[in-house]
Amino acid sequence: MEKGEFCTYIKDSSVVLIDVRTPEEYNNGHIENAINIDFYSNTFTDEIQAAVPKDKKIALYCRSGKRSASAAEKLSPLGYNVVNLTGGYKAWSSPEEENK
Repeated sequence: MEKGEFCTYIKDSSVVLIDVRTPEEYNNGHIENAINIDFYSNTFTDEIQAAVPKDKKIALYCRSGKRSASAAEKLSPLGYNVVNLTGGYKAWSSPEEENK
């Protein structure tokens, strides 16, 4: 999902925003209200299942979009409705052109 659409999507109260980067990456900057659950953790899916009810939608992001795409592939078969930010945090934090 592109940045503009993602920004609108995460404003919905039924969406849980999850940053799947490492805690170090998260601490260096993250999207407001994001929960940090490290994709590389051995307990990643357990942590998601403990934190997010299946009736909630999940919006994922990482640094560039690759880890979060892999996370989405892991979570979809578990019954989660998942979207991924195309381009990750790099796309989120880059300035947008004015007056497109």
